[in-house]
Amino acid sequence: MESSALVSLEQLRKMAALVDPREKLDADVELMLADVAADFLHEAAEKAVKAARHRGSDTVQPEDVMLPIDIKWKLRVAGFNQDIQPIATKGSNLQNVLNTVKAAVTAETRKSQQKGKKGDGTTTPGVRGRKPKNP
Repeated sequence: MESSALVSLEQLRKMAALVDPREKLDADVELMLADVAADFLHEAAEKAVKAARHRGSDTVQPEDVMLPIDIKWKLRVAGFNQDIQPIATKGSNLQNVLNTVKAAVTAETRKSQQKGKKGDGTTTPGVRGRKPKNP
């Protein structure tokens, strides 16, 4: 591992010791965690710069960092991204629309059926204002 690494092996060891001082990380695990951390930081920084440019700024703000982290990894950092509204996925939006339509259709069907039961038999249940055809 290079000495210029974003997350050093020593930092990883210290973090692991905070969780449980008796446990030691395997050397391969240390390297893997360092790689994952470096990839995460690199990708987060890249997306933050793109977000700042999209805003028309050459300065990265905390929101520029937090939004992509929230979207891609669903991570929330206390004190930073409480104001960011969760991004709904396309599937969940579609499901919400379908649920709303189903609820409206169900409510309308019930309403129509109740009107048909209350009436004098001159209307067809489910069809408002129409008289049944004579056979």
